[in-house]
This record gives sequence, structure tokens and C-alpha cells, in this order.
Amino acid sequence: MKVVFATEYYHPWAPGGTAWSLELLARALIARGHGVTVVTPNYGGPAREEINGVPVVRFPFWRRLRPGAGLSSTCSSRARWPPKFAGLAPT
Repeated sequence: MKVVFATEYYHPWAPGGTAWSLELLARALIARGHGVTVVTPNYGGPAREEINGVPVVRFPFWRRLRPGAGLSSTCSSRARWPPKFAGLAPT
């Protein structure tokens, strides 16, 4: 069986139990012979990597985080919202 997990956070940007539980589940499925891939936002890591035997694909995302941090720890008055993307004008 092939499985794709889509998640907001994954190692090393794992602020809580959901990301840790997902890693354990993915590793257990792989150990049983299933194909597993985790898809998550790219908060500053490589686009593709393997972590503890689990393939991870990160899609482009405008926010960068420190490893171990969640979005709540980076929110401040300095954060821009909405994000400004090069070449895109507001409508």
C-alpha cells in the first residue's frame, strides 16, 4: 500500500505531539513494507530528504522557521500579513 501524509509540521519543525506521532506511524508502516511519503511546507529545509527512513517532500512556503519552532513563536508585530510575493500585485 502507498500512503501520503500531508501535515503542517514535520521534523525538525515539530512543535508538538501530532508531528511526532506521525513520524512513529510512518516508520511503523515502512517497517511493514508499505510505501510512505510525508508532504509538508518548506519552512527552510531541503525540498526532499529522508528523515529516520521516512521520505519527506517539502513544498514552497513563504514563512521560514527555526527548527523546533511553531508559527506562534515567530508571530510578532514585525511579521507581514498578507505576505508579499515577488511579481504579484494585490487585487
